Amino acid sequence: MEFRHHGEAISVSLGDGFYLYLNQTLKAKKEGDVHCLQTLAYSYRVGQGPSRQDWLIRWEYNSRETQEGARGLHPRHHCHLRAGLPCFGNQELLLAKMHIASGWVTIEEVIRFLIHELGVTPKTDNWDQILRESEEKFRDWTNRSV
Repeated sequence: MEFRHHGEAISVSLGDGFYLYLNQTLKAKKEGDVHCLQTLAYSYRVGQGPSRQDWLIRWEYNSRETQEGARGLHPRHHCHLRAGLPCFGNQELLLAKMHIASGWVTIEEVIRFLIHELGVTPKTDNWDQILRESEEKFRDWTNRSV
């Protein structure tokens, strides 16, 4: 699941110069009489242009099922920052290449980050209440803490 235009995955403009790319890989499974969706992977990217490669920060998740090729060596829930961190005198840690452990990140938290931290204009004044209600539904549906 992702935003697409003419068959291509795209980022969407949020205004204020920011773009958002969303991608989720889901798997349907039946548990008794109920059909459930399992998240196999997600990628949320905030960028400065419409290309997925123009990201500034990205949050990603890869289930154990999707990590087989990497043998699960990096944290399943992680983020990347397009930045370098000076250290040890003249060396630099490239945070874009590191899998920084983050925990589960919901789309509501990404939206909250965009509005509160980056100053993206919300579509409604009661945006925080809408996000809180959505997070509560997520907790109920998944038995997860947010």
